[in-house]
Amino acid sequence: MLNESTSGAGSEPVIRLHHGTTRKRAELIIRNKPDPKYREPHGCDLADGFSTAGPEGPWPFKSPSTYAEGKARLFPDEGGPVILEIAVPRSIVCLVLHDDEAGVSFGPENTIEDLVAIIRCWGEVRFTSGRGIEELRDAWDSIAKRIIEL
Repeated sequence: MLNESTSGAGSEPVIRLHHGTTRKRAELIIRNKPDPKYREPHGCDLADGFSTAGPEGPWPFKSPSTYAEGKARLFPDEGGPVILEIAVPRSIVCLVLHDDEAGVSFGPENTIEDLVAIIRCWGEVRFTSGRGIEELRDAWDSIAKRIIEL
């Protein structure tokens, strides 16, 4: 996970996160922002958030590339598997990782290395209502993003 300044958002450090998906969906996300109300074709459930993980494992669940390959198999007309890489400002990642119930709190006193360590331990950075999705969507236009072919 790289530490660098975000474009258009000042000099706040960022954390690179990966979202495994299909090309069609990655392009839609880039254009329209992550949609917590997204419903897969013929699906019943809403996404209720936007799941990402660090670029390096270990991943307690599946890696982003494994998720992407699975989505591409389920939806073969969506352009194949890709990773959507986003560079999220540190302050937004802190909102996601903050958990009062678990007694986990992150703030300005925590380093990027602290955040990277917890992301590696948890394996997922899931943006949900009240835990960073609103802020991610608000900052979306200034967040660096790219599609990585698999």
